[in-house]
Amino acid sequence: MRYEELDILIFPGGHDGTGHIPTQEFKVSCCAVHDPNPHPCGPTIIPVMTSFIASLQPGDPFQVSIHSWGKRKFFFDSNARSDDRLQTQVWHAQVMVDGILQSVEVFDPNIQWPKVIAHSNTHTMHGAALLQFPPFHRSTMSQTAWNALDETGRIKVVVSEGWLRNDGKSFHKLATHAIFNFQPAPLGMLLQH
Repeated sequence: MRYEELDILIFPGGHDGTGHIPTQEFKVSCCAVHDPNPHPCGPTIIPVMTSFIASLQPGDPFQVSIHSWGKRKFFFDSNARSDDRLQTQVWHAQVMVDGILQSVEVFDPNIQWPKVIAHSNTHTMHGAALLQFPPFHRSTMSQTAWNALDETGRIKVVVSEGWLRNDGKSFHKLATHAIFNFQPAPLGMLLQH
């Protein structure tokens, strides 16, 4: 899915090169929602891109590719720090699967795109766990009310800007640029609608 110059794709497979064709998207739409945690000086409305994608088997590995077709500009001036403990202005991406935060990545402003996220921030005996596809929730196809921010059965990617604190770990959000919400469903069901 694409919003302005940001392009987010979901690929089946892990980081082993097996997933080189992105999942097909259906019914891509954009809506605006109020930011539940806005910065006092930042935008209060967030664009939310949503689409259906063909389901993989629950637990199958997948990866997220984040790309910018141009140099993405920050909303805030890089010299406008409100706190001396804030060190570096960065991009911040969160990947949530079925409502659970799986991965957090921080990118330098001069990142070379694309950025591929294939692992969660949790670790197993064998190292970082792969991102795993959520189960399909049939109830999501028959809901009478639709919520763009619903997380049930979805893969959600949130792209924000902010500051890293001097410890290099704490992120201070300034603004969310866009949310990309992928709703998996069986391919046959998507082709019928």
